[in-house]
Amino acid sequence: PPLSTDRRKQLVAKAKKMAEDTKVVIRNARRDGNKQADALGKGDNHISEDEVATLKDEIQELLKKYEAQVDSKLDTKSKEIMSVD
Repeated sequence: PPLSTDRRKQLVAKAKKMAEDTKVVIRNARRDGNKQADALGKGDNHISEDEVATLKDEIQELLKKYEAQVDSKLDTKSKEIMSVD
């Protein structure tokens, strides 16, 4: 049987929750990456502060890229779920 509108809305809400959970995982990876970058700047074989800043910028750009991909996939999936065949 075809899905009701209410069921479609529930599925979209579930997809949004899964997308948000995915973003949290990505942000946690950013946090871990930034910690490692800081550690590289402090250890015995430390790198310069400029290199640490560049590394953090690259990490942030990757975060933006992958969050945009998650948003794009969510948008596509939400439209697919809500379309009535």
